[in-house]
Amino acid sequence: MARAMLAKRQLKWHSFNANRLGKKDICAFLTVRKEIERIPYFLEHYRRLGVENFFVVDNSSHDGTKEYLSSQTDVSLWTTNHGYKESRLGLDWTNALLMKYSHVRWCLSLDADEIIIYPHHETRNLNALVECLDRQGETSFGAMMLDMYAENPLGETSTGVFFRSVFTTAVACFWKLRFSS
Repeated sequence: MARAMLAKRQLKWHSFNANRLGKKDICAFLTVRKEIERIPYFLEHYRRLGVENFFVVDNSSHDGTKEYLSSQTDVSLWTTNHGYKESRLGLDWTNALLMKYSHVRWCLSLDADEIIIYPHHETRNLNALVECLDRQGETSFGAMMLDMYAENPLGETSTGVFFRSVFTTAVACFWKLRFSS
């Protein structure tokens, strides 16, 4: 908590679009850097799942990411030029925002190259999932990270999709187990 409070001083407010933040709103928190190729689909995916507010820290992007995020009406944006590694890979910054804006609501802590998949995600949004969790008295929901891979190099997928801008399990349908002793 102390690290997050100190990290808050490293953030410069850029735009705030969560003026009507409701208790039932599902929010996403993330740090980005040079993610212009991913961020449009990322936002589309999570909007489709029911995320209503995105709290984003942009760490020195120079590829149009900051400008794109600034134009989104559901994105609140902070910027920083401080070291990503020193902020524990952005966790200190997002934790600072979580401390201020996450009270009494469900939140996702994400990376721009991650999508959440859960049972029935195609037909049930996150509101249905959190209603079920609320009924069970849950206050958190852990998830497993699974890296997915394409059969061929990403630029040479059989569908011709340039993978850096698209998340799809139709293209990236392989995973591998790694055990360490």
